[in-house]
Amino acid sequence: MNEDGRSRIVTIPGFRSAALGNERAIHVCLPPGYDAAGSRRYPVLYVHDGQNVFAPAFNGQCWNLHRTCDRLIAEGRIEPLLIVAVENAGADRSAEFAHAGPHAGRLDYECRGESYERFLIEEVKPTIDRLFLTKPGPDDTGLMGSSRGGLVTYHIGFRRPDVFRKLPMLS
Repeated sequence: MNEDGRSRIVTIPGFRSAALGNERAIHVCLPPGYDAAGSRRYPVLYVHDGQNVFAPAFNGQCWNLHRTCDRLIAEGRIEPLLIVAVENAGADRSAEFAHAGPHAGRLDYECRGESYERFLIEEVKPTIDRLFLTKPGPDDTGLMGSSRGGLVTYHIGFRRPDVFRKLPMLS
């Protein structure tokens, strides 16, 4: 239960991607009151580098996004939302976060951003919309990242405004 004003994190381990040919964990932060929500639906924020969103992992840093959102929700500054933290693929992170472009031939890795985009849109999002109480429309769906995660947010967000209309990017 999460009726104490704090969020609750649920992990989907080993989420398999046909688009990328690999698997990773996905962490879903349910807002305070989610368990008692009944038929209430929530906006969703998808965040790259999911290992670092709720706990220190990938680079030793932690965003503590759940704590920040809990505070902002309690203060009435934002509406309750689901945060979907998609883990990166470790050594393949740069490739998955890079869309092809004029720079592609100068990189020492393959640009797999379009495959990562399909993974998010065709595999992750439908699963989250099926398993949780989401508002699935683009006006209620965001995509967030920092550094290369910000770059892939930029590319996916501007290529697919029919899916993601809120695009926080940090550097």
